[in-house]
Amino acid sequence: MIGFAMHNTSYRVTVQWRYGVYMKGPRGPFQTSITINVQNLVVTSPDETKVLKWDPRRGIKDTSFSYYIDCAQRKRVQVRIQIYDLHGNLVHEVTEVKECPGNYSFTWDPGNLIPAGLYTFDCEVEANPYDKDVLRSNSLFVAHVSNKGDITIVYKRISIIGVYYCLCSDRSAAQVILSLYDPLLEQIDQITGNTEVKTENRDALCGILNYAGNYHILISAQDNHLNNRAHRRKWTLPLGENIFVMPCAHYGFANWGFFEDTDGEAWKAYDELGEVYNPITAKLQLCYSGWYPLRDKGGVLINKPKSHALNQIMPGIFGGTLLENTIWTFSGHGNVGAILFGYCENDPNNWLTDQEVLELPDGSLGIIKVALVLSCKSAPEFISSLVQKGARSAVGFQELITFVGGSYWNGWFWEILTKEGKTVGEAALEATIRTWWIPDTGLISVDVQGERGTVIY
Repeated sequence: MIGFAMHNTSYRVTVQWRYGVYMKGPRGPFQTSITINVQNLVVTSPDETKVLKWDPRRGIKDTSFSYYIDCAQRKRVQVRIQIYDLHGNLVHEVTEVKECPGNYSFTWDPGNLIPAGLYTFDCEVEANPYDKDVLRSNSLFVAHVSNKGDITIVYKRISIIGVYYCLCSDRSAAQVILSLYDPLLEQIDQITGNTEVKTENRDALCGILNYAGNYHILISAQDNHLNNRAHRRKWTLPLGENIFVMPCAHYGFANWGFFEDTDGEAWKAYDELGEVYNPITAKLQLCYSGWYPLRDKGGVLINKPKSHALNQIMPGIFGGTLLENTIWTFSGHGNVGAILFGYCENDPNNWLTDQEVLELPDGSLGIIKVALVLSCKSAPEFISSLVQKGARSAVGFQELITFVGGSYWNGWFWEILTKEGKTVGEAALEATIRTWWIPDTGLISVDVQGERGTVIY
C-alpha cells in the first residue's frame, strides 16, 4: 500500500540487521539494498496545449486528441473525458474503460447542438480511489479573462487588444501563453504573458480584424509544481473570452442605365463604420467589419439581386443578408412599402416589399441594431416591417429625396453616429438639419422606427 503514496521515480530501500549465535555472541551489523522503480497510474498527452475547433458550417471539425496512460502493471482503468467551452463550462463528458498502459485517441462529435467555436478538454484516469491522475493542473488556475472594451484601432483594422487575467496558485506560473483566434478559428497572434499570481495582469494581443463575428482570446498557463506523481509541470485548463465584431452590409447600385450611382453612398457608410470614436476614452475603440470569411454577405455590395438580401430556402426557412447583419443599409430606388434592387422597375422580382418581410418568422431580424433604407418613400411601411420582425431600429424617408440629398445626409448620419457617439434618433435628426442647408436635396424629414436611443457600440 505504500506504493500508492509514492511518486513515479526510483527509490532505494536499504535493510540493516543483526543476529546472535548461541555461545558465540552477536553478529553484524549486516546491510543490503535494493532499488524499487515506482510507476503509479499517470495520464499525459502530446496534445495538452491543443485547442479543439468546431464549426461544421465551414467544414472545421478538428476535435481529436490523443493521450497516454502509464502504470507498472497491466490493468483496466476508467477514463473520464471532459470537454469545456471557452468560459470553462462543461459541455460534454464521457467515461470509457481502457487497458493500461496504452496510447489512445478520442474524437468528440458535438453534432448540431453545440455552437461553433473553440473548446478545451481534460482527461482523468482512475484504477481505484487511491490510484488516479488528472491531465490538467490542480495547483494553478486561470481565474478570469476579460477584455474590458480595451481595443485600440492603430490603422484601419489593425488593432491592439487588451487582455486582463488573474492566476491563482501559491507560486508564480512557469509560463503563460495568450492567443488570439479569428472567426475562421485560425490563430492570428500568440505571445507569452505575465506569470504573476493573485493579481490582475494585463497583456496585449495584436491582430487585423478583417472578418465579422467572434474573435477568441485564449489563455493557457503552466504550473511551477513538480510535486505530482509524474514530476512534471502541468498545464491549466485554458480559459478565454470572445470579442464580437459587428457584421455590416451596405447595398449600392452602379452603372445600370441612366440613373445616378448609389455605390458611393454605400462606400461612405462603410468607411465611416471602419473606426468608431468612444467619447469616454477619447479614442477610436471598436472596429466594424462586413467581410465575411467565406461568402460575400457583408461589406459594400454593389448590384446584387433581391435574393441576395432575402430569399426563401424552403417553406418557413429564409436566408440572406437581412438575417445575418447587425448593421444593414440600402442606397437605391424605392416606393411605398418596397425597395428596388437594380433599375428595372417593371420587373416585380426586383422589388423587395414590406409584405415579404412580414412573412418572416417573428424575431428573424433580431440581429439588426440599425437598418437604414436610403430611398424614396421607405417610411413608414417598409422600415416598420423591419422593426416588426425584430430590428432594434430602422431609419427611412416618407418623401422623395434626391441623389444629392441622400449623399449628404448619409455621410453626416454615419459620422455623427460613429465618431460623435450619438444615438440613432439623434444622428438621424442632426443629419437632416444639416442637409436642409444644401439646395435641391428634396429632404424634409426623417422617420426613425423602433428604439431611437440605439447606439452602435
